[in-house]
Order: sequence, then C-alpha cells, then structure tokens
Amino acid sequence: MLKKLFLSFIIAAVAIASAGCGGDEPSKNSTRRTVLVYMVAANSLGASGLDYADIAEMQEGVKKGMNNCRLLVYHNSMDASPVLKEITPSGEKILVEYSDGEYSTSMSRMNEVIADAKRVAPANDYGLILWSHASAWVEPTIDAEGKTKSFGSDRNREMSIPNLAKTLQGKGFSFIYFDCCFMANVESVYELRNVTDYIAGSTIELPADGMPYDKNLPLFFEDTPNLKKACENTFNYYNSLDSRIRRTCTMSLIDTSKLGKLAEVCRRIYALRTPLPEDFDPQRFQTGDKPYLFDLAQYMHVLDANGDNSMALVNALYDTVLYEAHTESIWGAIDIFENCGLSCYIINPDDGPDFRGYNRLKWWTDVASAAY
Repeated sequence: MLKKLFLSFIIAAVAIASAGCGGDEPSKNSTRRTVLVYMVAANSLGASGLDYADIAEMQEGVKKGMNNCRLLVYHNSMDASPVLKEITPSGEKILVEYSDGEYSTSMSRMNEVIADAKRVAPANDYGLILWSHASAWVEPTIDAEGKTKSFGSDRNREMSIPNLAKTLQGKGFSFIYFDCCFMANVESVYELRNVTDYIAGSTIELPADGMPYDKNLPLFFEDTPNLKKACENTFNYYNSLDSRIRRTCTMSLIDTSKLGKLAEVCRRIYALRTPLPEDFDPQRFQTGDKPYLFDLAQYMHVLDANGDNSMALVNALYDTVLYEAHTESIWGAIDIFENCGLSCYIINPDDGPDFRGYNRLKWWTDVASAAY
C-alpha cells in the first residue's frame, strides 16, 4: 500500500510540474499540437510522384523548428500499403501499417487513422491537412476515368462531404487545411462548420504542386497556427510564377463560427425568389462546359436586386472570410473579376436541386431551399 501511495505521489507531482510549464491552463499532454496530413495519393497525383515531393518538403519544413509539435502523415500511395508515419528533423518513422482492403476514403478508415494518430501522438490541440483530389460538394460518382471526386480519390473511390463531416464530428481539430481543389465553397464549409474552427482552401482548381510545406509547416506549429500567413504563402507561390497559364490560384481562410450569420443573410436573399436577369454572366471558377461553382457574393447581390440586404451580406462575408486572394485568371482561360472567397452553386433549372446530391446538403436544407 505504501509503495502504491508513493507511486501515486510521484505521478501527481510530475503531472503538476508539466502543467506548470504551459501557463495558467493545466496541460494534459506534453505535445502542444499534432498536425495530421491525411494523404490520399492512390490516384493520378500519386502516379506523378507529387506525394513524395510534398513529403520531402515536409522534411525540410520540420527542420525549421517544431515548437513542441508533431507531424504525422497517413500516406496512401500508389506503390505500397497505407501507413501512418511521423516526420521528424532526423527522418521518417512508420508508426502504424494498414491493409489495402479498405479505401482511404471510407469513414471507417479515416476514423481508424484519426484514432491511431491521437493514440500515438496525443496532444493538447490537433490540426488536419486533407491532401488529394477534390471537387467541392458534388456527390461522388464512379466513372471509367475517375474524373468526378468529392474529397479524396483512392482507386476511384471518393468520400462525400456529408460523410466527411460525420467522420470529423467531435474529433477536435482546430483547423482544416484543404490541400486540394475547389474546397472553399459555401456548401462544404457550412457542412463542416461544427467540426473545426477554421478552414483554408481554394475556390478553384489548385495546381498539382499544392501548398509549399517547407514554408507553411512552421506556421502550423506556432503557438496559434498562423493560417492566414499559410494561405498567403500558397497564393504568393503561384502568383509569382512568370507564366499567365501557370499563375493560377485562389486562397481563402474561413471562420466557421461566423457561417451561421452568413447563412441567415443568404436565406433572406434566397427567399426573395428573384429571377436571374437574362444577361447575367456569373463569375465561374471552373473551365469546361458545365461549371457548378460560382462566386457567392456576386450571385447574392444579383438576387438582392433592391439592395435591402447588401450591407448585411457584406458584413457577414467580412466576418466569415478572414483572408482572400486570387490571381488574375484561372489557367489563363477564365478571368477572375469577382471572388469573395467562397463559391456556391447556382441551380440549373434543367437539373433541379437534386443535381449530384445538392438537396442532401445542409446548405440546401437550411438556406437555398428558401428559393423554392
């Protein structure tokens, strides 16, 4: 009994000493933050070796200092079974190995990986980087070329945004950075509004190189993650390129706590049921014949023909979108004249609201359905 009491005293003393190093709030873990990169690369990105290129950038980034943080990468590659590895200044270490029998875009696999990450690298805070293909809120379908993707593409299998939100609910990620295409859309961020505090992403197709991990990782490891600077770094990387075609990028940082107010304003505008002018030429964020991503602010202002909600919309967007930047064009093919930092879908009468699962989104249920 005395031995047990002595051991309990030692454990309590160590816990109190550790808590005292973190300031006023007691700290339950020695690691301040664990950042998890969920890298789904069993697709064309992995076939091009872009996953390994980014991991090399990560290794350079952690050498600049980790500030008592840890970096884990779930790596689903083209040439090996998936693993959860840790990236440190001295190299890589495999922590968990997984079978190929389950797709990385399944809810069960993502749940498993997050649980493993928290088990092997417990921390006081967690950040998530989602790396893969993506296609905004559009519900996945399987086609021969695997061109249609929501989040992720593992051997042509994708994850819908509602399923992503269900998976991440309650996981405690303070931020999500989408290192993939089209994810700064109001439908997706609204679906994810209760799973994280901040979301970073692009309204357009993000170039395949993705973000500069060597520059951005130290920002994620700061006491307060410097997400605005990370978005700025990614934008500046592409905006500085000398070719108009290659100089293509938009970046946005979203405060999810403000999305409720934005939704209220947009619902009032939808409820006006204003027909679109025949000459309306919306700012689109995709190449191709049938785009489904357009600038939210421009669309709302056109629907709010009398301007009754104009100031409320501007204020709500100002509070919600903490950072926005865009190049002059998308791949040199589409000029960007309008970009509030969030895209949206303009329902095509020929398709109706059930197009690719749009009417299964919370944005439809809570907001856009007011127009019908």
